[in-house]
Order: sequence, then C-alpha cells, then structure tokens
Amino acid sequence: MARTKKDETNEKKGNGTNLGFEQTLWAAADKMRGHMDAAEYKHVALGLIFLKYISDAFQELYDDLAQRQETEYTDPEDRDEYLGMNVFWVPKEARWSNIQANAKQPTIGMLIDQAMLAIEKENPRLKGVLPIQYARPDLDKQRLGELIDLISKIGLGDTASRSKDILGRVYEYFLGQFAEKEGKGGGEFYTPQSVVKMLVKMIEPYRGRIYDPCCGSGGMFVQSEKFVEAHGGNKGDIAIYGQESNPTTRRLCLMNLAIRGIDSNIGDRQADSFTNDLHKDLKADYILGTLDDKIELNQQINHTLEAIARALFKSWFIDFDPVRAKIDGRQPAGMDAETAALFPDEFEDSAGKIPNGWKTVPLSEVIEVNPRRSLTQGKLAPYLDMQNMPTQGHRPNGWIYREFSSGTKFIQGDTLLARITPCLENGKTAFIDFLPEGEVGWGSTEYIILRPKPPL
Repeated sequence: MARTKKDETNEKKGNGTNLGFEQTLWAAADKMRGHMDAAEYKHVALGLIFLKYISDAFQELYDDLAQRQETEYTDPEDRDEYLGMNVFWVPKEARWSNIQANAKQPTIGMLIDQAMLAIEKENPRLKGVLPIQYARPDLDKQRLGELIDLISKIGLGDTASRSKDILGRVYEYFLGQFAEKEGKGGGEFYTPQSVVKMLVKMIEPYRGRIYDPCCGSGGMFVQSEKFVEAHGGNKGDIAIYGQESNPTTRRLCLMNLAIRGIDSNIGDRQADSFTNDLHKDLKADYILGTLDDKIELNQQINHTLEAIARALFKSWFIDFDPVRAKIDGRQPAGMDAETAALFPDEFEDSAGKIPNGWKTVPLSEVIEVNPRRSLTQGKLAPYLDMQNMPTQGHRPNGWIYREFSSGTKFIQGDTLLARITPCLENGKTAFIDFLPEGEVGWGSTEYIILRPKPPL
C-alpha cells in the first residue's frame, strides 16, 4: 500500500527517525567500511549497535533509579534492580558515554573489546556471544571512531525507541544489506524478511514449540514473536528452539534474540542439525523444514496458472479462437456470454485478418517506451539488479536501496524488459509493483521501460 504524506510526517516525530532512516544510516556506515570485507565488517557494526542498545536501556533505568534514590531508596548501582526489569547490567567502563568520549583515541578498539568482555562477565546469558575484535590492527581506528559517532546519533534502547522498534528496524536492515554485499554467502545467515514473514504466516505459530534446525541469525524466531503479538498473544505463548552450525552466525542469532528479550534454546554450542542434533527429544509443534512440500506445491500451482494465462492470451488475441468459434456458430469454449460478447463474429481484411471493428496501431500510440524520469545523482533510491529479474512470472526476486549513479529509471506501474547479453538474461521481464507512488527506482542501463498510455 502506498504511504501518504501524513504517514511520513507522523514517522518524523521522535528520535529524528523518518521513513527510510535505516537506509540513510546504512549508507553512512557502509562508507566507513573502507576496504574491509563485508563478512567481517558486519560483526563490527552490529556489535556496536548491540552495545549502544543495551547501554541505552541501562542508562534510562539508571537515571530513573537515581532520581528516586532519596524518596524510594532505590540504588542505581544495585545489579538486582536491573535483573528484575530484564535489563542487562552494564559496568561503568562499558557504558556508551565512555565509549563515545574516547571515540577519537587510538586505543578505542582495545577499550571496546574490554567493554564487551566486561559485559559478558556480568551477564552470563551473553557469555561467548559478543564480538571481541575491535583492537585488531587491520581495523581502521579513525573510521571506527566515526562509526561510533554515527551510531551515537540514534536512540536504540530507551522506552520511546523500543516502542517504535528502532533497533529491530536498524538491525534487520543491516543484516539484509550485509547479506546483499556478501552475495550468495549471505544466504547462510540471512533469509529476506519478506520470505520469513510468508513462511511464518504459512505455519501460523499461535502457541507451542517452534523449531528451526538451521536458524541463521534468528529471523524466523523474531517474526514468530511478531505474529503471535499481532494476533493478541504474548511472547510466553511460544517456546523457541533451534541450532546453527556456523559459530559467528550463531552469535548473531543470540544477539538478535537478546536485544528483543526473546528467551530461546539454540543449544550450548554450534552444531549441524543433520550430523549432531542438539534437540533429539524435542517434540516441536512447528518446524520450518515441513514447509518444503507446501512451497514446492505453490510453485507448481503458480507455474501452471502462468501457463494457462499464456495459452489464453495466445488463443484469444493471436489466434482469435473466440471469433472463429462465433463464425462457426459455436459458443467460445470456456467463456461466459458477457466475455464472448466482446468478440465479433467476423474478420476484416483491411490490415490482415483481424476481428471486425478492431484496429492495428503503432506500438508508440499505446505504449510509452523509456519515458523520462528524474533522479538526483547520489540519492539513495530503490535499485533492481539484473540478477533479481525473474525468469518466470513478473515479480522481482528482491531489491535494495543504493545511491543513484547511472542507469534506467522507473516508477510504480512500469514494465521492465531485459535486453542484455548473454542470452541467459534476454527475455527477463518484471512489473514494478513495490514502489510507493511518486518514488523513482533505478537499475541496469540494459532495461527497456514500457508504460501504457491512457486510457490503457
């Protein structure tokens, strides 16, 4: 559904956030990556985001306890106060204010590593989870300080930010962008949110035990929790189980669940579910693997429907079978009377054999080819890569935000044709139905844009 100006205005209130702030934050953070590989940089960026979150949540409660100290005898330095509120205890040296104050120091990497270790020591749930790699020599400390300054500008763990799920939006978006940067390898830790949402809707986990044998960064667990809450339930209605074979991906999962307060059991170590099942006695109510047959069946149905549509188009508008049937005095096969009435009962030969009353016109009279669109150089805009153009159907397989450089521009309702060589890419088509009204997207210079002219 297209967003209205009112919707966008409402989102601009509080925390300085607005529609698309995740993309703007990502673009700035990605510039600071320099030459570091995305597979490594994701742990640097996401680790700092996690640290900022738990520090924000801690600081808000700390300030509240300090304010009530004289009247209600609360103690902001009492760890039990935080445990009771399900807030992680953050030692003084690990608090974000200390990190930010030392962001420009050459020792900032070592200071962050010490902060992570201190937090793990004080919070057993996080033992072995946080990234301890900021003091490494190949990590540019100046860029690291700039990243800290950038993350400092957004609220993550305070009550207002949690109510808007600011952290969830940033974390989810960053995971997706890192997966895109890593290419095929990114699929190991991240499945696109739209796919996960669809899978969760299919299994409908209202309550019970949910098991994901290859849980990656925990996206299915997060969406399951959102599904339950959207249907009037609460987090306690479901129990999370899973495992992950990649140790760094497993840490991403544990952080992802920790920041959302989701209790889980993904085993005490990384392990391959095929060779080392950590939940042998688990009787799960919902298992991600059981969806495989249903997904395959849906794909077969879609392919069949597409084949039927192509056959009908050829029959009606190329071979003119309904016209031929009416000439022979027959009712067009499989067609109701109202639809059949749209077809004449004779041909005319003025421009080849076409139905009487129909006419042929140049394509340019009904279709606008490569219409002009405006997009400012360097602006962050939806980008459709050639590899995400569908080979079947009309829906793209995914798109990302990227700064515009040069390429073909399109808007909602445009049709894209690929004309690139090798022949593998020829014949790809896509209908643009994912853009808000008024937004301009872009992609390869090898796209041909088609748009019907009114009244079509």
